[in-house]
Amino acid sequence: ILDAGANVNVRREKDGQTALFMTVRKGFLKVAEILLKAGADANTSNHEGHTPLCIAARAGREDIVRALLSHGADIHRSKGLIHASRHGHVEIVKLFLSKWKRNNRNDDVMISSACAHAKQHNQSEVLRALMEFREGVMRSLLYIYIYIRPIFVYYNISI
Repeated sequence: ILDAGANVNVRREKDGQTALFMTVRKGFLKVAEILLKAGADANTSNHEGHTPLCIAARAGREDIVRALLSHGADIHRSKGLIHASRHGHVEIVKLFLSKWKRNNRNDDVMISSACAHAKQHNQSEVLRALMEFREGVMRSLLYIYIYIRPIFVYYNISI
């Protein structure tokens, strides 16, 4: 079908899901990789706002999460971190955090939400990983404030 030029991003009307969604939901890694190589959009969202990355993270499918990330899935556009935190998938949480780039205030909200979900669902290992990540961010900010900021002030450079 793909060789005949089928559009891999066609959506089902009732829920907005593509073939990639259904493949990820069923856990078919090989089929997901074929669809991604054929141009399936790794960042598409369904009518509920979920992405394939979100579905894979919730299911604990680290292999599929890795495949999606390698094909451009954006962790900042997905609530995958929250779903992985809620369901106790600590390795996926650590994977997301290893790729996390602090872009804006919404990222702080996402990390805080993930912490709240982990705490609410008694996911202590996940909560520990999230808190260690937040501490690292805070240490970096403190370093900048203590050591880098004075240089900017001395040379009258605005931050």
